[in-house]
Amino acid sequence: MRREIRIVLSWVALGVGTIMVIGSLIEILRISDAQQRSGFASSAGLLHGLVMGEVVVLVLLAVALLYVVGKRRLMILAGVVFVIGLVDVIFTAQAGVIP
Repeated sequence: MRREIRIVLSWVALGVGTIMVIGSLIEILRISDAQQRSGFASSAGLLHGLVMGEVVVLVLLAVALLYVVGKRRLMILAGVVFVIGLVDVIFTAQAGVIP
């Protein structure tokens, strides 16, 4: 019973974190596109806030999954979180937030 709860919690945490990261990436790309069209840098603060929020979500996701998932899957989990973070950094750099 306890094992099933851990598995369900790990999938829920992974799903929620992934949806939040994808949503933030879409918002970053939309704001970046609007920023390039208008030529104004007024939304740079909003972009920075989204990126910082995304970093916090990734850290919380990693901590939650490390707590929920057993140690056998630790390396796979670390790889997944690393790939999500790497893709996030690439998109954020393309959006012009990271100089």
